[in-house]
Amino acid sequence: MLFDEKDGLTLSNLERRLANIIRIGTIFEINHEIAKARVRIGELETNFLPWINSNSGSNNSWNPPEIGEQVVILSSGGELSQAVILPSLYKNNASENSNTIKSMIFADGSKVSFNLESGNLDLDIKGNTTIKVAGSAQIEAANITLKGNINLGGSGGQPVARVGDEIEISSGSSAGKWPIISGSGKIKSI
Repeated sequence: MLFDEKDGLTLSNLERRLANIIRIGTIFEINHEIAKARVRIGELETNFLPWINSNSGSNNSWNPPEIGEQVVILSSGGELSQAVILPSLYKNNASENSNTIKSMIFADGSKVSFNLESGNLDLDIKGNTTIKVAGSAQIEAANITLKGNINLGGSGGQPVARVGDEIEISSGSSAGKWPIISGSGKIKSI
């Protein structure tokens, strides 16, 4: 069957749209303020496109793509200007190779890891950590071990003495330095 010029253009447009339904490219520019990124697919560069996120309603998460990530572009009508960016593809850089570990590793080496088999949650944070709770907080465990300098009640609080530390009594018949010989049976230091 022969096509006239108009039909030829229509067929060419259809071929282009079919080819653009699913594409693989690399993030090369990100605008965090509008939560959109541009993708390079060979010589083609898209406009800013939204990326798929796990939650964007009242429950909201933020995990933007990074420059250089390889991603999938999905365009239901084949028009790249209407496409969305799907999650990234590994490029020989998977952080785990286990079916029982769920983890997230950050650029500074910090890691959050959950082992589905053992139930262990591990946090390895390279910087400082702040936990803020508007209401009450409860930590319940068979044993709790704290290592490092500990400020109960924040900085500037009063020092806490341990069994074996000496206290000084400045007056009276017991004046002098005396060791602490007993303490709480529930709070212990190493």
